[in-house]
Amino acid sequence: MRQSKSNRSVRSLGAVVEGLEDRRLLSSTALSFSGGAGGISNTGFTGTLGNGAIGSNLSLNNGQLLVKTTAGDLTRNNQDDALTLGVNATTNFTVQTRMRSLAFGANWQNAGIVVGTSQDNYVKIVVGYSGGQMMQLAGEANGTFTSPKASAFGLGGITTLDLRLVGTASSKVVVAQYRVNSDSDSAWVTFGQMTNANVCSSAE
Repeated sequence: MRQSKSNRSVRSLGAVVEGLEDRRLLSSTALSFSGGAGGISNTGFTGTLGNGAIGSNLSLNNGQLLVKTTAGDLTRNNQDDALTLGVNATTNFTVQTRMRSLAFGANWQNAGIVVGTSQDNYVKIVVGYSGGQMMQLAGEANGTFTSPKASAFGLGGITTLDLRLVGTASSKVVVAQYRVNSDSDSAWVTFGQMTNANVCSSAE
């Protein structure tokens, strides 16, 4: 399923979107949203995409990050709901998040993880709504959009949904995985992979 460029929104709903513009690279980090994390509104994140208006839409409650969604678009670089944290994608990396709020019911409403060096070079795995509940792996390389996999994905009965992107720098392959209602490493399911991913480079 290919989306037109004007419709490729990444909108956070009780979730996080990581990567893109911030350049302070971390080898590893974990954010629990239990308070005292520093960063934007005490979440621990180091930056935002778009105009930075997200600060007033954030709250922390019972160890969870809550995001009041607003309109925005990744490719127009005005994504108000995206929180960023530097990731060194020139080496092997793993970025993952856990979502607990999955009330997606409007087209192009989605949330997940984005890793990239710019709005023209990124990989994302998101869940949301596009004519129905769905999961999508997609990205851009030098501004060319591809979506290796997008399929229906029912969210009923899910209390925790983990998403992760695993990048191998030498082969420029990023594997997208998900895990439902589990903390076990054996529960990860591979959804798809992106090849020739420009996120595995120092390209701007």
